[in-house]
Amino acid sequence: MKLSNLIRVESIVPDADRAHALAAELFGSAEPAAHFTRTDDGGQKSRAAMFGATIVRFVEPDATGPLADFLAQRGPGVRSLLFATTDLGSARIELEAAGIGYETKAQIESDLVGIGGELLTARTTPWIGYNLDMIESPRLVDEGIDDLHVGAIETEILSPLLQLESTVRDAAAAIEILIRVFDSREVETRLSSVLTEINPVLRIRHGLLGDDVTQFCEPTGQFPGFSWCDQLEATGPGMHNLTFLVRSMGDMMTALAAAKIDVPLQGPIPWDLVIDAADVRPDLDVFCIAATADTFGFHLELTEKWTEKKLGILHKPVWGMS
Repeated sequence: MKLSNLIRVESIVPDADRAHALAAELFGSAEPAAHFTRTDDGGQKSRAAMFGATIVRFVEPDATGPLADFLAQRGPGVRSLLFATTDLGSARIELEAAGIGYETKAQIESDLVGIGGELLTARTTPWIGYNLDMIESPRLVDEGIDDLHVGAIETEILSPLLQLESTVRDAAAAIEILIRVFDSREVETRLSSVLTEINPVLRIRHGLLGDDVTQFCEPTGQFPGFSWCDQLEATGPGMHNLTFLVRSMGDMMTALAAAKIDVPLQGPIPWDLVIDAADVRPDLDVFCIAATADTFGFHLELTEKWTEKKLGILHKPVWGMS
């Protein structure tokens, strides 16, 4: 089945107001159009914020129900990503053929954006770390999703999304599911190969959901204290972080410190193993993992542009860099 670009990320959190406030504190995020503040499960508090050009909806569950169970069993975390597809009937057939369970329900959110119909949730978490929500709209698949984001304010502090990064049990199987069911392909093979080489604790593969890059990280053993391994051991496959570029890591580290956000992992990345050393920015600062999962439901991986050139390393340009 063919998917649109990513419409929104849905993260289940204990305090939606706190998550929204922290996003605003760090990135100047504003709440997007009203339809992204609604939830299809009824009653839960919901706030939405812009992370670069990506809409994240924070849902704070009621005391009981499936979302409350998710929070109790897994802790804060990304439950699903929302896409449009051309035909939900065909999607059901393809999911059934692949042995992937699903459920459907009336979709409040899609009614509000003028699409109507059902929401189908593919239970893909065991393979890729999160579920995939789908609504039927050939128009959004063919023409793009920009009209859904009317009124949203993109900030210049974060780039457009560089990648979604999830912890999985089998990165090859995750890629295979995307290719076989979701009209995907593997991308950025040179980059993922080098990242695996320099960090052999993880096997890394990159694929596409719509036109957005998802990175699958498969721990190669049990390494207590290493965030991806701890996540897989504690709660199973799940979204680990969203990755963005920032204009200044110095300014971002100052902002994280002011917000009392821990940075458990930071340091240089040997980009000269991926591209010619002469093409690496000489003033490149460190990258970091910011420990925001307790508030946002996912960590943040942040880095500066590592080159000013278009070298074909990335699937698509981000802030003029590829």
